[in-house]
Amino acid sequence: MRITGTVITGKGEGESYISRPGYQEQFRQRLDMQPFPGTLNLKLQGDDVERFANLQEYEGIHIAGFQQGDRTFGAVTCYPCRVNDTVTGAVVIPGKSTYDDVMEVVADVCLRGALHLQDGDRVTVEVSPGG
Repeated sequence: MRITGTVITGKGEGESYISRPGYQEQFRQRLDMQPFPGTLNLKLQGDDVERFANLQEYEGIHIAGFQQGDRTFGAVTCYPCRVNDTVTGAVVIPGKSTYDDVMEVVADVCLRGALHLQDGDRVTVEVSPGG
């Protein structure tokens, strides 16, 4: 499944979440990746919003929520992908996501740096919905 979006700056929360040991360990075990602490945010439009919604109907790879201190961190569903036919990564969808038109992608490298991306650039993600 191919989903294309435009690079946007997110809220800056991806780094805080992705770098948590509870998530890091599960990413290593389930996705065989040590994700760069942060997500690439892609704004979706038109048919790509529908494709993203359809993606979420597949089971994906489950990353369990956990407790750290007095905070609870929610579950995440991941879908392996390739970004711009170059970098292997995963689409990550938080269980409590508030977006239906923004897709977040992680990889073991900084995607903005590795692919020389800036806000407004178009990116194509080839997703493997079956995990």
